[in-house]
Amino acid sequence: MTLESRYADDRLDRSLLTSMRRSLRISLTMEVCWASPYDEPLLWAADAFAGATTWWLDGQPQCFKVLADRIRVICLD
Repeated sequence: MTLESRYADDRLDRSLLTSMRRSLRISLTMEVCWASPYDEPLLWAADAFAGATTWWLDGQPQCFKVLADRIRVICLD
């Protein structure tokens, strides 16, 4: 998985990943790296999907509907 680097705040992402690995919510073997949006220009696509999904969950489905045929929603309780 490639995450967008937030430089000084990358430590918060690392802490979250460590917690998720310890609780076995994600695989212990999943490879994770951080990239600059300047070096990996497609990082904006994940933000677009995440934003559309967040707005959909907040009752604003317009952007989600545009992307719906490209999104697979998996509900975890």
